[in-house]
Amino acid sequence: MSAEEWRRLQAGQLLVNESKHRGFRSESRGFCFTTDDPKEAIHYLSGNVDTDVCVTMEVPEGMLRKTKAIYRDHKSDKEINLLPTSLDEVPHITKTEYCCTRYSLAKVKVIASTTEFSMVPGIKETAAMMRALGYKRNR
Repeated sequence: MSAEEWRRLQAGQLLVNESKHRGFRSESRGFCFTTDDPKEAIHYLSGNVDTDVCVTMEVPEGMLRKTKAIYRDHKSDKEINLLPTSLDEVPHITKTEYCCTRYSLAKVKVIASTTEFSMVPGIKETAAMMRALGYKRNR
């Protein structure tokens, strides 16, 4: 998560995110979570999420919606174009995600947090690179 989201969570604020991620090959909405080990998940999440703080949480049953999302398959040894033009040009995997549009410390319990992955390029760096390359997202 972003440092700002982490700061707000620690302050006890209700976090709200109504974003629909369909344009990003996902049916998720709002905040997305995975049950994968962070050391594994960072490989497919890098460039797609904020990497400032990685938080492990305990979440009540029924709070999250189970969804699917497509990510780059980091284990594939297939060569890809530097700037692929279609999903078929990129080895990919479908991952199960869990999402919600609001949460706070009143609902979740933080088990652990780390900045171990903060030097891994995140979504802000991906967006900056795409702007620099002149990429315009179709809406």
